[in-house]
Amino acid sequence: MYLWENGAYRPIAHMKIKGMLQELAEGMGYQVEPRLIKDTIESLQYKTVDDMSIDPYVLPVSNGVLYLDHLRGGKLSFEPYQDGEAPPLSALAAAYDPAAGCEPFLDHLRESTEHPAKDIDVLQEYIGFILYKKQKFHKALCLVGPGRDGKTVFVNVVTNMIGGHLTCGVAPQVMSERFSTHEMYQRLLNSVSEMPKAKIIESKGFKEATGDDWVR
Repeated sequence: MYLWENGAYRPIAHMKIKGMLQELAEGMGYQVEPRLIKDTIESLQYKTVDDMSIDPYVLPVSNGVLYLDHLRGGKLSFEPYQDGEAPPLSALAAAYDPAAGCEPFLDHLRESTEHPAKDIDVLQEYIGFILYKKQKFHKALCLVGPGRDGKTVFVNVVTNMIGGHLTCGVAPQVMSERFSTHEMYQRLLNSVSEMPKAKIIESKGFKEATGDDWVR
């Protein structure tokens, strides 16, 4: 279960939810059986499943829904949420702001890439691939460097923009193992901060996850 807080969803433990509901009930002068709270939480989990929209041109963000119709011959449009309406669980943590600048981030990329004129375009294009929900392109990105060179800053910025609820970290070495890809279900980004030194013995899972293929 997730809690909408400070403009983003974050996972929250069942015990904490039980405590919050217990405090709420007591504050209203009610006596509630803990078992009833547990049953209610389980019921809510079944009833509020939020499937991610499969339309690659619909992108929910924290302050509304962005329609990317300009990518298919139409116009870019934005529809803010109604007062009191919470974003769907599939919404990005970032808010849409067409006037927002990103010079500090671009300055960082200029300082931390070997060929800024070319490399920054590649990095921005890859971020676009992440936000495009259709498995149409073969895509994977590996950042290489000696350390303390800005790779983690780039990954953290992108992860925070997307939101931790839409990211995961499954290493390529285990992607072919049974059930290993369940974490990637309805996630936009699979990010591994430090690549394990073990060889990729079986590449089938990695190819499926990064290309135009079905993943079980």
